Amino acid sequence: MAAVLRVVAAALLCAFALFFPPTAVAADTIRMPNFSAESVLLVDLDGRVIYAKNADNERAPASLVKLMTLYLACEDLDAGRADVEEIVTVSRHAATVGKYRMGLRTGEEVPLRVLLEGVAIASANDAASALAERLAGDEPAFVARMNDKARELGLTGTRFTNPHGLPDPIQRSNARDLATLTRRLIHDYPMSRRSSAARRSSTVGASTRGTSRSSAIRAACRRSRRASRRRPATTSPSPPGAAASSF
Repeated sequence: MAAVLRVVAAALLCAFALFFPPTAVAADTIRMPNFSAESVLLVDLDGRVIYAKNADNERAPASLVKLMTLYLACEDLDAGRADVEEIVTVSRHAATVGKYRMGLRTGEEVPLRVLLEGVAIASANDAASALAERLAGDEPAFVARMNDKARELGLTGTRFTNPHGLPDPIQRSNARDLATLTRRLIHDYPMSRRSSAARRSSTVGASTRGTSRSSAIRAACRRSRRASRRRPATTSPSPPGAAASSF
């Protein structure tokens, strides 16, 4: 679990460019960066704003939605309502959700930790759906939890409609809310911060393409298949072969 959360932390730090200085720096000594993104919020560990650009503008959050999916997963793991080694059966809905995917198959049985890796490392939409269904029974119930938690955390500009971030005109957020969610994830589950600087930037929700993300998806798939083969014959084996998406 600690390893998964370390990956989560590294991904979040890269996705939001959160800057944690070793000591406070006077504002007049900071040279303001030139970000090309349309909406930016740069904050320190205490939530003090270092740089802001259209931080409250409403935008589609895309795969950064998975921040809340991971937050609720950490919450359930911490409360003992879920276990990283428990086996999750993949539903047809989760197996057929749109790209990007880690190649989960209907009826496949995978450890919950593999789903966490799929969400945190590969930003896999099928893993996010399967995780949501395990934690709340079905996806709509999980989305209701996401929105309840958003209100609890004071994310006033955020509205969720799914656990993975595929396009929906109602699903909106802003840089300020997402920075708040990131800081709360790191603060509420401090084990996620350990050794984050040593991790590569395999990102959650970042607009990445190519080798690193494809490799992350393939690696998560291989772990899923190996875990399936190691389980006793009394469980249903997963179909043979790799099933990673390519892009």
